[in-house]
Amino acid sequence: MKILIVDDEKEFSEFLAFRLGQLGYEVFQAENGSKGLEVTKSEKPNVILADVQMPEMDGYEFTRIVKSTKDINSIPIIMLTSLENSESISKALTSGAEDYIGKPCDLSKLVEKLRKVGHHE
Repeated sequence: MKILIVDDEKEFSEFLAFRLGQLGYEVFQAENGSKGLEVTKSEKPNVILADVQMPEMDGYEFTRIVKSTKDINSIPIIMLTSLENSESISKALTSGAEDYIGKPCDLSKLVEKLRKVGHHE
């Protein structure tokens, strides 16, 4: 399964990519929403993990753009958020995300969510 991590926190992104790589996932990384869109279009990942809080384009806007773009709009998105309040969760799901997970994330819970939304391999 190909996974794209869109997150401006380099250390978090690198760590997550390393751990998911150890589990056999093919992982791509993008440090912002614009790069994330480029990688999404070129690599067509099975699942995207997108941070909510990023400079320039936040995770909500990134998700809305992916979900309104032909050829990539069916790729499931899991939002990564340190804002685990009902407003940010609602906003994530309203923008088109299939699921969300709090940061720092529990790897086993994340893998469970990846399997659930990435079943369309």
